[in-house]
Amino acid sequence: MASYELVQCQPKTFKFHSVKSAIQRELIRLHREKEKKEKIAKRREEIEQLVAESPELEISEETFFG
Repeated sequence: MASYELVQCQPKTFKFHSVKSAIQRELIRLHREKEKKEKIAKRREEIEQLVAESPELEISEETFFG
């Protein structure tokens, strides 16, 4: 029999949360967002060029981007 008794003993554990993967996901998301904005800007330039070449043509952005 022990001369002491642990009444309220809760094990303490250290859980490491990696932030590297979260940072990588955020960088990938920002990169995709940037590419998407560049693609939309390029398409808008194409629309403006098409309208400048033939003003009688009516192009809706929803149809062109879709």
